[in-house]
Amino acid sequence: MTGKCAFVTVGTTEFDQLIQSATSSDVCKALRQLGYTQLLLQIGRGQFEPEATELSDHSPAVHFYRFKDSIADDIKAANLVICHAGAGSVLETLGAGKAAVVVINDQLMDNHQVELARQLQRLGHLYYCTCRTLHKTLEEADFTSLQPFTPGTPTLFTSHLDSLLTGPPGTGATLVFLFHLSWIGMLAVLYMLTPTVALLLLLTVSCLAVFVFWGEPKKVQ
Repeated sequence: MTGKCAFVTVGTTEFDQLIQSATSSDVCKALRQLGYTQLLLQIGRGQFEPEATELSDHSPAVHFYRFKDSIADDIKAANLVICHAGAGSVLETLGAGKAAVVVINDQLMDNHQVELARQLQRLGHLYYCTCRTLHKTLEEADFTSLQPFTPGTPTLFTSHLDSLLTGPPGTGATLVFLFHLSWIGMLAVLYMLTPTVALLLLLTVSCLAVFVFWGEPKKVQ
């Protein structure tokens, strides 16, 4: 591919809303104004298939596929990666040194992926948004100001751990705190050896804990 390329990935799942948003006229116009000539989408198991188009004054050339054995080459070839909020995709993108926009699926219940995206944006490594605000984020983002992400950065691990341990007030918060505390020793050692695996494990355990302790239906008063 020639020219600047934006790569959109939804991973192994489906996220039709992201694909629809990424190929909307507003987003395509924003990408074109940023100098992008190619828009490549990995659409996963989604039902929506975008229309392949040629390069124009108002839109990059659009191409898509469902799955590959590895998307590493597409990430490497891209100037910008727009991805779902899965920790694996986010960390792979940042590890490749790419500018990233993480799109949160706000239709999911108990969406804990936003915690990692919010923390990474606070540290200046990426931008995050929803499908509805993707075009606005592209129009307003300053990708030259993003800070390089170094796998194994202690600040990310400790800050994300702290945000997870600080639950909402109530009985569940104490239980979640104790649950996380029992993992700290093992995760600290694992983090020094393989930081990506440690972050993925922490995120998985955190989601399970929140589901178990906070996921009970509230009684109607």
